[in-house]
Amino acid sequence: MKLAAKGYGRAFEPCNSRSTNKYRDRKSLAYLVNLYHHPFIRAYFEDAGVDISEDYHALLTMMEWVWRSQIREGKPITVFIPSERMRRLFCRWLDGRLPDAPVGGRLAAQPDSTELEEVGVENHAGEQTIDDEDAVYA
Repeated sequence: MKLAAKGYGRAFEPCNSRSTNKYRDRKSLAYLVNLYHHPFIRAYFEDAGVDISEDYHALLTMMEWVWRSQIREGKPITVFIPSERMRRLFCRWLDGRLPDAPVGGRLAAQPDSTELEEVGVENHAGEQTIDDEDAVYA
């Protein structure tokens, strides 16, 4: 199946993108990834005795991707996350609960509720209309 509606093809951003301003004007996001470590990478660290967290890695990668949007300008965004696991991680992060991180924590500074309200992030399920000119998909 191929997406052919106006805007979809031009707004794809890989889930592991870093340091790009290309989509900083996007207000609607669809994170279509349920991310896990590559099995060889996970095995390498486990063989070396390093504890890793699949959930923490997934959350860090998703938050970096979400940050590519207009939220970095303090503007509200809408995020569609169809994966139950990824949505749970995101909502728990919004509530200030992080997954276990045995190797330290880059997300130690968690947003408080006033910061979330200031940028228009809402932690609830509901129907949203997406203007595909302003959308980006992973």
